[in-house]
Amino acid sequence: MLAITNVMGSQATRDSDAVLYTRAGLEISVAATKTFVAQVAAMYLIGLRLAELRGTLEAGRLTSCRRAEGDSVEDRDHLTAIEDRVREVSEAHHEQQFFLYLGATSACRSASRGAEAARDLLHPHDAYAAGEMKHGPIALLDESTPVICVATESPVLDKVSQLEEVRARGAQTIAIATEGCERVGDVADETIE
Repeated sequence: MLAITNVMGSQATRDSDAVLYTRAGLEISVAATKTFVAQVAAMYLIGLRLAELRGTLEAGRLTSCRRAEGDSVEDRDHLTAIEDRVREVSEAHHEQQFFLYLGATSACRSASRGAEAARDLLHPHDAYAAGEMKHGPIALLDESTPVICVATESPVLDKVSQLEEVRARGAQTIAIATEGCERVGDVADETIE
C-alpha cells in the first residue's frame, strides 16, 4: 500500500508500506486545492513511471508527457494568465449568494469538487450533471445566479448545451473550457480557458 500525503506522521503513513510525500506546504483553507493538485500530479507521475516500466507507452509519447509536467517559463506564464482570469471572474461575481456548477460525465466530478470547495468556504452551492438541468435545478436560476460549467473538449461536450438554456433564463454563464474552443465561448458570458 502506498500513501500519497502532504502530512508527515499521519495515520496513513503509519499504515502504509511506502509513503510519497507531496510536500505542498501548509494548507490554510478547507478547500485543500494546493494539496489536491499535488496529489493528482503525484499519481500522474506514478502512472507515467508504471507505463515506462511495463513498456505500455511508446517512448515519444512518454517524453512528451514528461515534458508537459515540466516547469518551463511558458508553463508558468500560462498558469499566471489562467489565475489572473479566474481572479477577474471571481471579483465580478463574489457577492452572489448562490452558484450552480455544471458538468457532464468526468467534468461533473470536477464541477462537484468546485461546488464542494465553495460550500466549505462560502455559502450553499451545488453541482449537477448537465443532463439533469431540466429536472429541477433550472427553476433555481435567475439573472443573479452565476452558473459555472466545466465544458472542456471531450466526446460529451454536446451535453453542455444546457448552458444555452441557462443563459436564456438570464443566469450569468461562466465556462471553464479548453483553450481555443469557440463552441463554448459562443454560449458563455465569460470563459476561463
